[in-house]
Amino acid sequence: MGIQSRIRIQYFRDDVLVPLSNVMLYPNGSDVVHTADIDQSILDAVFDGVEAAWDAVTIGVDLLSGNWLAAGFSAADLADNLSALKNDLADKTRVDVTSLGLSYPHLLYNKLHIIFEADSTSDGSGDMDPLTDPGHSPAAGLHTPIVQFSALNGSNDHHRRVGYVVDLDELHRHSGALMFGEMGAPRPFAFTFATKETDAFTTTLGVVQGLKLEFYEAAEVAPLISTDIVYWMKHPQDEIGSPVSQQRIMSFTPTVDSMNRGAGDAVQLKDVTLTNDGGRFLVNGTEYNLIGVRFTVNSRRRSNATRPVIEIDAASVPTNGGIRPSVVQPCPTPAVDGRNQMYLAEGIGSASFWIAAGDMPISPKQQIVFSADQQPGGWTCQQVVRFGRVIVAPPVGDIVTGGMIHR
Repeated sequence: MGIQSRIRIQYFRDDVLVPLSNVMLYPNGSDVVHTADIDQSILDAVFDGVEAAWDAVTIGVDLLSGNWLAAGFSAADLADNLSALKNDLADKTRVDVTSLGLSYPHLLYNKLHIIFEADSTSDGSGDMDPLTDPGHSPAAGLHTPIVQFSALNGSNDHHRRVGYVVDLDELHRHSGALMFGEMGAPRPFAFTFATKETDAFTTTLGVVQGLKLEFYEAAEVAPLISTDIVYWMKHPQDEIGSPVSQQRIMSFTPTVDSMNRGAGDAVQLKDVTLTNDGGRFLVNGTEYNLIGVRFTVNSRRRSNATRPVIEIDAASVPTNGGIRPSVVQPCPTPAVDGRNQMYLAEGIGSASFWIAAGDMPISPKQQIVFSADQQPGGWTCQQVVRFGRVIVAPPVGDIVTGGMIHR
């Protein structure tokens, strides 16, 4: 048995739905922007145990790093609401986080309906497990001003359907200029949904989908390909850890036309040293115990049906079953150029993974190979992160016995 889930985005002008036939908003004639499924045969981006999945959710969504605080939400309420999602994690949980870059203001829409659907699937004999009511963040009710949340018609034990309504005009009124991100510095608004099986005979399965909405002012911009690493600390008593350092370690802009000559190298390698000092992993003198790495392709370039699509891939070398990158391909999204003309941007895609620092192998060095291309006839890019572990020796004169340092 298993779960099939999807996120839909529907565009509204005031309270009138823009129909799916509008190719400027629904380029494929569908409102589905991402799907995430799980069954016993699916391993990619699946975490064993609640704690491993929980770490992936908190680092991947990183609710407090986004824009909700600028919009007037309470940090404590956001943290409490995200913590409640832990109850919706299963023995095996698939965690996917996708990003969507939208232009605002836009002539065609000023409200978004974000819909999460999940269906229980049969094991072949016709049996299906009921699903929990989806957990969600941020917290919202039917009448909160910026976002409203509710269960939707058609929801039942084997088909869950919930959604948010986002009032973009109200969001802009509260956030002002902080609503908008830049290509190299996004300011996402993160939405998260989670559900799991309730009556599984042995191992329960679950799925978490995160959606990061990024808003951009009018402009057409060439693709930016980048890799970021975040170091995270979670103490045993912590429900949610916190980032201690975030670094952009590689970036590249391809040459896509005569007006843009690009920047950076198409093939890059970055050595990242994990320093273990007396049993503690330190970065810039600060302790951490979790690592998240995210490879992102963000293109505000005009989508063209005659041009190949952007494709993203990720692999661990040597193969490491503890590192299962989540890969999300770019999805064309509505945009506005500098002349206020509507167009479809190529969109945002990503590959990401999360791992405990102590689980990173010492030898051989672990490499994560991220790649993206727009072939044939376009550009290609590879960014490789190579991890090494260094154990700091005790000072001269110290005696080490039984794993303890004696002075």
